[in-house]
Amino acid sequence: MPIHPATKVAGFLGTSLSKQTWSQLPRALHLCLMNLQYKENGEILFYEIESKGQRIQLMGSADLDDSVDYPINADALILAHQGRSDIDEHNQRIVNILKPKRVLLDHYDNSFPPISSNVEVDEFCHIMSKTIPTEKLIEGKTITIT
Repeated sequence: MPIHPATKVAGFLGTSLSKQTWSQLPRALHLCLMNLQYKENGEILFYEIESKGQRIQLMGSADLDDSVDYPINADALILAHQGRSDIDEHNQRIVNILKPKRVLLDHYDNSFPPISSNVEVDEFCHIMSKTIPTEKLIEGKTITIT
């Protein structure tokens, strides 16, 4: 479901007028300039990696192209969890489409301050774990895909 334009504007204004953005204004301006130079153009980053009979899907951005027939039932989906005001609902839709056996959340941290922020994922993990094992990737923690 698309985000209403007013919600996008509110999100943009909330981020650009935040105390965090103004306290790191040079970095915020640099990130904006880099975004203009290296546009995504609506492209979606989606990799499928296969090794020793295991299939892992890696999404660099949390979206799917409705015109693409994505492979389903991977052993693990590494899913970006950042960048939308409705990210929990949006990613539930992605998981329902891809039907992975396990979900590992990535990119929920404040990786591009001041434009990004920490995203709370515990409730999403709890809800999703009722049907699919879901957890957040933690720096330094080893994950075994079985």
